[in-house]
Amino acid sequence: MKFLHHLCGGWLLITLWCGVASAQGVTLRLCAEDEDAHPWLVREGGGANGVMLRMVEQKLGVRFQVERMPWRRCLLSMKEGQVDGGFKASYSAERATFLAYPMKNGQVDEERRMLTESYHFYRRKSSLLVWDGARMNRQPESVGAQSGFSIVGRLRNQGFTVDDGNRLSEAVLVKLQKGRVELAALQTLAADRVLQRRPELAAELERMEPALVSQAYYLVFALPFAQKAPALVDRVWDTIGAVREALPYQQALNELMGN
Repeated sequence: MKFLHHLCGGWLLITLWCGVASAQGVTLRLCAEDEDAHPWLVREGGGANGVMLRMVEQKLGVRFQVERMPWRRCLLSMKEGQVDGGFKASYSAERATFLAYPMKNGQVDEERRMLTESYHFYRRKSSLLVWDGARMNRQPESVGAQSGFSIVGRLRNQGFTVDDGNRLSEAVLVKLQKGRVELAALQTLAADRVLQRRPELAAELERMEPALVSQAYYLVFALPFAQKAPALVDRVWDTIGAVREALPYQQALNELMGN
């Protein structure tokens, strides 16, 4: 035991560090955003992400312990090593300084993503703004977006003035309705769900086409954790990729999406 303790460089979960085959029963602490994002994240683990993680648990024998929290705090918790990882995170170079993503040939490996999600601009129906997929017909005064989301940096890099003072998509849409921002940039499924649920917002707001961007989202690990257990995190990512394409998951996803 002393030899293994020295060999693996740690005192906790020696089998986790030394090999995946012996990782049965290991618990991985993950964080996730606390706002529901249908069909991916739903309370009590009922969304597609929960379905996927349970299938990964069954295949690998690991257990995922998930804590829901504001996304910005989830990122900070991973950065500070308070959790082992989190989901669902898009790739950014800034995040890659403290998070481990599945990689292949020096690039993030989309084959091992959890899902692909799009962002759209939303405007008031009275607005004269037009989006052609690359540029606006004029520069909007401000664009509302959720705090901590990667789209904020993308928009600022494109020259937009961004108001990221709200963490919930619903709050951003309310701000748009009240004229406090001229546009909103939100994840499509989440924003559309709010508009379906709140007809008074849908009466005044609309989605602009085409999509602003389509992004892959991943289960990511805190960098120190991934460095200690590279074989395990690779197996988790490999299994996520396999589960995503498997028929049982596809059937569950279609059911959750109402197809």
